[in-house]
Amino acid sequence: WRNYYKLVYNFNKVYPYAVMVAGVLEHVDSTIDAAHLKKGQEDKYINEWQRAVLKDFEPVVRKMTVSQGKLLMRLVDRETSRTSYKIVKDYKSGFAAAFWQGIARLFGQNLKSAYDPKGQDARTEELVKAWQKGEFDRLYYSVFMEWPTPTEIPSKYRY
Repeated sequence: WRNYYKLVYNFNKVYPYAVMVAGVLEHVDSTIDAAHLKKGQEDKYINEWQRAVLKDFEPVVRKMTVSQGKLLMRLVDRETSRTSYKIVKDYKSGFAAAFWQGIARLFGQNLKSAYDPKGQDARTEELVKAWQKGEFDRLYYSVFMEWPTPTEIPSKYRY
């Protein structure tokens, strides 16, 4: 039960960020496609977004625990249908993706691992379904006997 409690707690903290990342990536992709940007312009646009996101969310990410970071990676994969490795490769380069994959492997992680809703991520998938049905707050209350603290996402990142 401890693992489940920890999962519920961490899910409440990171799922809004995963949804936000999916929205931002969709916005960036659609802007790049619609504007028919050349490679240099595309890189500049992506770098601007990266700087803005880092400025706004670096303190939040630095305060996350390792297990919250792992869960966030899995949930971003679920929401975007792209692994963390693929996202870095698409927006930066294959070299950058390989570098971060090497760092992740040093810490026992794999940026290439995909979200598995029927396997290791089955409990997480149950929480996602509860969130989408609007039942997560009651579930959280039943576990912790207090209402969850909502995660605030700045309005410029809500798509």
